[in-house]
Amino acid sequence: MVRASLKVKKGDKVRVLSGKDRGREGEVLRVLPREGKALVAGINLVKHFTKKTSEGQGGIRESEAPIWVSKLGVVCPKCKMVSRLSKARICRHCGASVEGNRK
Repeated sequence: MVRASLKVKKGDKVRVLSGKDRGREGEVLRVLPREGKALVAGINLVKHFTKKTSEGQGGIRESEAPIWVSKLGVVCPKCKMVSRLSKARICRHCGASVEGNRK
């Protein structure tokens, strides 16, 4: 169980730093602080196989699976670089606030 404060928040634009989706960007949909993971739109897609039922058809559907927060880097809206954030969520490259990155 991870109890540390997380660097990403819902609505942040992030880039994947390692793994099969390295280099891809997406928006954080949900943060799971107890597990140290986050759900990112279009990242870490997994396939679910559903059986045909009387209500509907079966088939294959894709959905996002949680990804470790340590594999994500917050993208600065001004300089478009992955930045390690200070306590006040300020980009260390250009000094811009990352709060404007969120919706």
